[in-house]
Amino acid sequence: MVAKLILIAALFSSVYAIGETVGSEYIEVSPYRPVRDNLYDRGAELYFKSARAAIGKKVGDPVLHEDIYIKRFGFEDSDKKKLDERLADVVDPETWKRINTVFYRDKKNLYCFHSDTGGGYLVYLETISPNNLVFYTEDGKKSIEEIRATRKQASQSSRGCDTKDYFYSTDGANVYYLCSVVDGADPDSFELIKSYAAKDKFSNYFNGVKE
Repeated sequence: MVAKLILIAALFSSVYAIGETVGSEYIEVSPYRPVRDNLYDRGAELYFKSARAAIGKKVGDPVLHEDIYIKRFGFEDSDKKKLDERLADVVDPETWKRINTVFYRDKKNLYCFHSDTGGGYLVYLETISPNNLVFYTEDGKKSIEEIRATRKQASQSSRGCDTKDYFYSTDGANVYYLCSVVDGADPDSFELIKSYAAKDKFSNYFNGVKE
């Protein structure tokens, strides 16, 4: 088992650091120190904790995922050669904060996590200031700090944590769905209908695409 874990770690260490879940117990290949909000460090590296579908597992097995620790932005392209910057070169761990399950921020940048069965990937948006971004909600536009305050208040109440995520946002110049610009959308008249559905004075949108 030890040899197997070392081999897996060596194969994927250029992008991921991997642990293995055995039953209900998580066994880490190497020690990772939690910073906050899915951010971890280990020596001079920073990692974003995610999970992917466990290799060799099938429906009915007690564990269908394994934790991974992502240390680079972006993702491998089709030829598996191109990798982007290290988190340690960009992220400010002292001001790193979770906004929701998709967005994170620090004092400099806005970060977006794309989830998929392979573990997902993290990107950052240099052209969008986290201080200027507001989210479209069913109750109108809300700033990042307003959303964080609502989540914190809900987590301290009998209702438990408010886990609602908002996927549409604006910096005043563009409308964004997750980390992509919604082509042709008007920031001033844009409204969230529900979850993935929205509209503006020109059209309706679903999953960020004009209908």
